Formats: sequence, structure tokens, C-alpha cells
Amino acid sequence: MKKIGILLWLFMVACSSILSAKTDSLFFYKSGKIVFGYPLTDIDSVTFVPIDYYALKDAETVFKTIQSMPELSIFAEMLQKAGYEKKLDYKTIWAPVNGALAGVDLNDLTAVRKILDNHISDKAITTTALLHSWDGSIRMLNLKKLYFTGQGTDYQIGGAHFLQADICAVHSIIHTLKEKIPYPNNIWEFITLPPEQGDGMDTLRSFVRSINKASNDILTYLGKLDDENDYSYCTAILPTDQACLDAYNKLFPYCKAPLSQGGLTKQIENTKWMIVRDLFFKGSYRFPFTDSTLTSTFGTMFNHPNTAFGGITSTIWLSNGMAHRLNHLRQYDSIDVLKPVKIEAESVAGIYPAHLDTMTISNSDTNFDISNGRYLRCLSNATSFLQKVELTFSLMNLKPHKYAVYAVFVPSCLDDSTDSRPYKLNFIMTYIDSTGQTKTNLLLQGAVTNPSQVTKIQVAKEVNIPYYAVVHNPNTNPLEKFKIVSSVLSSEKEIYSRSFRVDYILLEPLE
Repeated sequence: MKKIGILLWLFMVACSSILSAKTDSLFFYKSGKIVFGYPLTDIDSVTFVPIDYYALKDAETVFKTIQSMPELSIFAEMLQKAGYEKKLDYKTIWAPVNGALAGVDLNDLTAVRKILDNHISDKAITTTALLHSWDGSIRMLNLKKLYFTGQGTDYQIGGAHFLQADICAVHSIIHTLKEKIPYPNNIWEFITLPPEQGDGMDTLRSFVRSINKASNDILTYLGKLDDENDYSYCTAILPTDQACLDAYNKLFPYCKAPLSQGGLTKQIENTKWMIVRDLFFKGSYRFPFTDSTLTSTFGTMFNHPNTAFGGITSTIWLSNGMAHRLNHLRQYDSIDVLKPVKIEAESVAGIYPAHLDTMTISNSDTNFDISNGRYLRCLSNATSFLQKVELTFSLMNLKPHKYAVYAVFVPSCLDDSTDSRPYKLNFIMTYIDSTGQTKTNLLLQGAVTNPSQVTKIQVAKEVNIPYYAVVHNPNTNPLEKFKIVSSVLSSEKEIYSRSFRVDYILLEPLE
């Protein structure tokens, strides 16, 4: 009996060993969890290699492919000197032949890398794929977007002609080129770096350098002109030297600054900024323009842009947008022609109500002469007579001159037949006076409107504006402001309305 028990135990151990042999596996763990398992019986050997082992091996194969082509020996040497020979896996390499690189200083690693970054793309792509892409563009390592064109067997990338296309090397594609791809400037590079030969834009470049030396306002407020991403795509209007000088001479007298702010130096800076600030537009706009209006990145709206920028002579494609060359900035032709400044209350962005609910009201009653058939209704929501009920207007682009000032009001009865009260108002204006100090003037106090008619009030016979309001930050409101304040006392609330309705403000230049 004992013998039988021993035999049974041996049999069970043997079965257990066989079963164990079949189920033993090699496991890899990460953070306590099995990420890989394989039966030992199916494994011949295990080799541990660095994570980038195969990428390096494949990159080495790509590099040897380039090295094996005698016409690419200079390009191969550039790759080696820059340390790029280990970074060629899953790439498209646009390799210029030796003749195209004859003048390159191989000891200048900065220049070498700049060329290589402009000839290697971070993904492998064939000419067939490029031909069927929506715009034929591809980004290089320097993030520059280059455009591929092809007709028959004549292929070009960034203006450089192909010699041989679609050479496969492991996961990468090699295209050999007859020429070096020209480095494509972005808008910022184009307007700040001196050109290889004169292009008639030295004046604009000097303006930009001058502004940039004093501050970073151009890139801060006018757009990321140095950014290569698609969302930063811009259209630039680039005036010639003569166009810049003509505009400068027109604007200079209107950009005066008080001595306390820099005097002549500030006047020069203001004039340059006035020209540069409205030269850039977010997005792509081909000439002739199809949009009825264009708004610069600074925020200035141009109606009829084909007229305002009618002097466009050519277009330059840059890596992050396009630039239209212009021989005349027509928007300044009438800068010295003084016209009345009419501020329609209902259509001005720069208005600031205090304790008022504002709404644009349309009116079709021909018995009332209302400008554009609309006005701004301002209903008081003040809960106490201690709260000031007022409306402030920013006076944008007000030219230095002497003005008579008017304000036009619509009676309450137009939209509220139960209210026949007139308005009782004060008028305040803020501007820089001839000494360069900020001046806030109470122009008129206690003016009363007609409760049944449109009322035009002469707020001031003469206000002298000696300086142009030049602001650099488009989010900053100009210092020049016009304020309407309800002057109704608590004892007068049955006689006068704290609410009011504004048609427009008018500043008429005096002779």
C-alpha cells in the first residue's frame, strides 16, 4: 500500500512539472502591471537594446544611402558636421547636389544647420502624395511652409528643381535637387532683415527698426509676424520708400507731442507708428480684395480697401503670409483736409455708460430728423441720486485743430409716449492742452432739451485740440473723451428725466 502511494505521488509531481513547463512565460512589468508576456518554450533568445536602437540603425541606413551618391557628398558632410546623420529616420530629405552647395562654409555650423533645417521635413512624403495634397505644402524642420509644384516630370519645392525624386531609404524618402531651396522669410524677417539687393523698402525697414528699438509694440500689438504657425497667417501692405516718405510728410504735422512727452523725438516716433500700425491684416487677402471692408490688426477699419490700397504693384509670398507691395498710401491723401467729425452714438464702439442701460433704437417717423434713422437710448438704472448717470465717448483719430462742438438729442416721446420730460445735461471734454497736460473742461452746464423735438445743443464755440491722439496699444482708449452727464437733482425728478437719447456728437473744424 505504501509503495502504491509513493508511485502516485511521483506521478503527480511529473504531471505538475510537464504542466508547469507548458505554462512558464516571460513577463514584463510596468507599475506593477504585466505589459508583455510570451511562453518560454517559444523564445529562442532575449536581447535588450536602447529605446532608439532601431531608429538609429534606420537613420544610419538613410545616411549611408546619401553617402553612396557622389553628387551628394557635400550634403552628406553637412549632415555629419551638424550631427544630423542620426536623425534621418521617418524624414523627407531634399538634398541639393554639390554644385548647389559649392559656396557653403562647412565650418560655419549655424549656417549649415540653417540650410539643413530648410531641406528636411519631419515626415516621409512622396511626390505622389504631395501632388494629391490640398495645397501641396510641407513644413520643414525650421517650421517654414514650402510649396511643391509638379507638371509632368518637372517638380519643384520652394522654387528648387528636382533632379531625382522618390528614392526610398528604409522609412525615409530622398529627393535630390538641382538647386538649394531659397530660405523663405516670414513677414517679420522680410521687413527687418536687409535684402541681398535693394528692393526699395529701406524707409519702411528703418521705421520698423526705430520702433522696435524703443519697444516691442509691433509684435505685441500688431500680430505674431514672426510666427510660422497657420493660425498666425497674415497679409502685409508694404509701401515703397517713396510711399513711406509721402505719408510721413503728410502725417508729421499732425503727430506733435508736448515737451513733457518728448517733443520732436516723440513726434517722429508717433509719425512712424501711425504709418506702420495699419499695414497688417489677420488672414489671407489676395488683391484685388473681395471684402468690402478690411480691419487692420491694430483695429482700424478700411472701407473700400481696393481704393485705399489701390497702388499695389506686386505680391510676395512669404512663409507665414503674403505681402503686397504698394507705391502709394492713399488713405493719407486727405489727412490735411479738415472735415466735420460726426460720431453716431448708436454705432460707436468706444462708448462707456455709467448707471445706464443702452440700446439702439430705429425710427421711421419722418416728422423727426434723425441721422441714419437710428439713435442710442440711454435709460437710467441708478438707484440713488448720489450715483452719476453719464455716457462717455472716446474721440478716435481727432486731428489737431480748433472745433465747435455740438450734441444732438432725441425726445423721450419717440419711444415712450408717457414721458414728456426734457433732459438736463452737463458736458465735459478731456484732452491734452498746449502745455502737454491732461485737461478736463466742463464745457456746458445745465443745458435743457426740447421735450417734443430733436434738439441740437452747441456745447462749445471753440475747443483747441493741439495734438493728435496717437496710441500704441489698440486696447487703450485715446485720452480724448467727450462726456454727457445728467445734472438732474432729486428735487427735479418730476421736471427732468435722468434718462436721455443721443443721436450724434459733432465737432466742426473752425477756419
